[in-house]
Amino acid sequence: MKLKRLTIELETYGPATGTYTGRLAFRNRHETDVEMPLDDLMSKRILAICAEEMVNSANQLATFMTAELIESINETPALEGSGKSEGQEIGS
Repeated sequence: MKLKRLTIELETYGPATGTYTGRLAFRNRHETDVEMPLDDLMSKRILAICAEEMVNSANQLATFMTAELIESINETPALEGSGKSEGQEIGS
């Protein structure tokens, strides 16, 4: 089976306000679609997996951006007349 569609929504009105609902759709090898509803618990389990991966991706991006920033600072010549004498560190 191949995942065709996954939807999760936060209910914002009605008796289910504040809960998650969704649908999961697969296509089997016979090209038939199989769908099932997702309740609040199943939706939260899927969202927890997604949240963990979002944290990992954000950490990787932060590491990459920090490395690029440090590299660009090291490649940028000091500005003349910036008030910083040669060899003086930032913050001193």
